[in-house]
Amino acid sequence: MAEIEKLNQELPQLIRCWVEELALNINGPLSDYISVPIEAPLIKDDLPAYVPVEFSEEQPQRPELASLPPEPPYPQPPAIRLWHKLIPGRQQQMAREHQAALHEWQTAKLRWKAETHQVKATADRARQRYKAYSSVWKARKLAHDAEQQVYAEQFATLLLNDESLMTEILIAELNQLDWPRKTSLNFQLDLNQHILWLDVELPTLELVSDQVAEIVNGHPALKVRTKSEQQRLDEYAEYVYATVLRLVGVALGSLPVMETVVISGYTQRQDTDTGFEVDEFLISVKADRQTYLQLTFDEANSDSLKLLLDKLNLKVSIQQEGFQSIQPFDPND
Repeated sequence: MAEIEKLNQELPQLIRCWVEELALNINGPLSDYISVPIEAPLIKDDLPAYVPVEFSEEQPQRPELASLPPEPPYPQPPAIRLWHKLIPGRQQQMAREHQAALHEWQTAKLRWKAETHQVKATADRARQRYKAYSSVWKARKLAHDAEQQVYAEQFATLLLNDESLMTEILIAELNQLDWPRKTSLNFQLDLNQHILWLDVELPTLELVSDQVAEIVNGHPALKVRTKSEQQRLDEYAEYVYATVLRLVGVALGSLPVMETVVISGYTQRQDTDTGFEVDEFLISVKADRQTYLQLTFDEANSDSLKLLLDKLNLKVSIQQEGFQSIQPFDPND
């Protein structure tokens, strides 16, 4: 213990992560999902709106033109002073220097004209390319916006009639849900009766740990206690109820045309007669939209969640030893 205290003083963050990982392993995979408040989305009366896809092509940028080179200054003739005339050959020297400066200026002026012409020609080509690209971009953006406007106008109709769009939306919403482990979801749409049938694979009671670990404040230690079987069953029931209610809310919120959703939860067990795995249904809820809208979601626990489900059409059987197998609602009935 002294060694752990020493490590905690030297590497407190590392020890904290290690203790938290130990607690997670002891509490089991469902621990973080049992006490989480129910994630039942609010359902709006109006239809969801289509969110236009932004035009992805970047708008051409107006070219930044290079500055013109400075024009070489014209060399002014030298001013002849009186003392220049008194010095032999000074005037002739100044005349020669001026002629040389004129020659250099003429050469620089020709070079300046050529460079200026090149810069202007490059700028003209850049402006022409910008105008051409800008025209094409504007035309493509107008076509994209018009296409998105058509999609937006058709979306509400398709949302109420197109099964492939409903399927795509529901799959996208279900894929965003977080689960303690890989969870199988299967559904069937009945557009004639406006009913969604959805089956969800539930974890078994064995995934609820028989121990609970809590981190001791201020110390790198865990306080571990054993749960009663009733506590394990209550936690498992709370997870099952919350899962079903969450799926009811997601389904009704995603598919406004569906007036009823049927959520059935099952686990897999091995049939002792055949040796094959079979689905054993533990819960089945048939919820209509109007009844669900009248529910009030308070602090989530197994009792309150069960009361909410009771206000819907619920099939479940719980004995002292746990959930019992039931016959779920069936589309063929």
